[in-house]
Order: sequence, then C-alpha cells, then structure tokens
Amino acid sequence: MTCNSEWKEMKDKLEKGQRPQDRLDLTTRVFRGKLMDLKDQILKKEILGKVAAYYDKYVQAEIRDKETNMPLYEVVVKHMLHGPCEEYNKECPRLVNTTCRFRYPRPFSSKTMQGNDVYPIYRRMNDGNKVKVRNATLNNRWVVPSSPYLLLRYNCHINVEICSGLKAVKYIYKYIYKGHDRAAIYISHDDDSRTISEIREFQDAR
Repeated sequence: MTCNSEWKEMKDKLEKGQRPQDRLDLTTRVFRGKLMDLKDQILKKEILGKVAAYYDKYVQAEIRDKETNMPLYEVVVKHMLHGPCEEYNKECPRLVNTTCRFRYPRPFSSKTMQGNDVYPIYRRMNDGNKVKVRNATLNNRWVVPSSPYLLLRYNCHINVEICSGLKAVKYIYKYIYKGHDRAAIYISHDDDSRTISEIREFQDAR
C-alpha cells in the first residue's frame, strides 16, 4: 500500500506553503479514506455479480469499463498501472537484464487459474481496452492485481494478491520473524577501551 498525497485528510493538516513531502509525520501514517457513496452498487456488480472464478470475487487485474463503472476505472488508471518499463522505458530501475523483475507486462488470460507458484494467473482479457498513461498506451497486461473494495475505500496504490501453498506459509513465517531494521552504533573517545565480541556482533547483525 502506498500513501496518496492527495488525500483530503492529509491536505487539511498542511500549513500554508507546505507540501505533503514536507510532513513526514503525516505521510508515514495511514488515513482511513471515505468510502464512496456507490460502494454497495460497485461491490454488487464487481465482486458478487459478474464473476466466473472464485478468486475474481476478491482480486481483479483489469481496466474497468469506463461506461459502466467510472469510479473503479478512474482509481485503477490512477493507481494500479505498472511502470511502464521494458520497451517503454529501457532505463527503468526495475529492469534486470532488460526484463522487468516484476514480470510485466503479464500475459493475457481468458480466466483466472491457479499458477505453478504461490500466486494465481489472474484474468486479463484481450478486450481492446487501453489507456494512455505516462506517455505509454497500456492494456490489461499492465494492471497490478487489486481489490475493488479497498481501491474505492482508500483511493491509493494497494496491491492485493491471493497466495496459497507451502511457499506462502514459508514467506509469512519469514516476514513475521525477520524483525525490525536496526543499526548498531558505538561512540567512544578511546577505541582501545572497547572490548570487541565477534560473537555478539554476529548475533546482533543476524
């Protein structure tokens, strides 16, 4: 989830002449966004009404139809289009040997199915739906998976994925127990007075 500096709750706290990046005490907090009035209608259509696969009830990776669902179309275009990189930006830092390390653009898929790794292959129809973003014309292959409900609620970039299998369990375990980032600092006017314990330093760094 990435903070949206255009949130009203954030702008209301700025002093005259300040920008959101001037107030790290605000940008490091997550504000609860106002839910749109069309929430119930959108959820009924997008999540419960017109889906074929079980996963599609919760996570989707397509540009929404502009005519029938303008609210979701706008937030997806604004927050959930990757990059672009590769042929559109060969200097992009996400590239590893000219290939996007996040595997974009993803292949088209007529339906959602479980992939060979932790994550599913989400439905990305080749429906001709395109949008121009950051000087590039992008289609469903560039959409980052997200939850329609959370997109409308928080109006920011929030990547949501369904993960299952042993790899998911291992990842969650590793993530929970990896601990916080730390820095060990020692200040002394006389280096000779310090007794160095290599075992302790190894354990602290680990």
